[in-house]
Amino acid sequence: MKITSEYLVVAGIIVYIAFFTHPPPAFVRLVLRSPVGQVLVLLGVVGIFMKSQPIGLLAGVAYLASSYPVLEYLDASDQGPPKKEQPKSGAAKPEVKDKLMSILNGTSGLMAGKGEKLPQEKGKDVKTPPPSTTTVKPHTDPKVTEKFSLF
Repeated sequence: MKITSEYLVVAGIIVYIAFFTHPPPAFVRLVLRSPVGQVLVLLGVVGIFMKSQPIGLLAGVAYLASSYPVLEYLDASDQGPPKKEQPKSGAAKPEVKDKLMSILNGTSGLMAGKGEKLPQEKGKDVKTPPPSTTTVKPHTDPKVTEKFSLF
């Protein structure tokens, strides 16, 4: 494989996208800040695409990565509330609202305290098997020839 100028330009654009677009260089930010600069750069990308499509495609990607460099960063205002820390035992601690609702609903007696057991129901784990849906065919005499309609 011969190294041509097209391969070198492609490699240069890939290096620019990988290493220099977050944040883009000051000159590129200055050019892309004005609407006239945006139009000139877009016309340049279209012109490059007309001459060589792979280079034009990479130039378009480089333009997008340079003109909007904060696409992957999250603003502090967009972040949600901090997540509550789960206890190490694996079970989440009940919130105060849940405790108040259980007291108001009269179910606070069912909640177990330290050393107490929850009331158990008898036969809770016993399950009946579902009724079988297949019917058992009676045994047929091997001497009798079977007909297709019996199947």
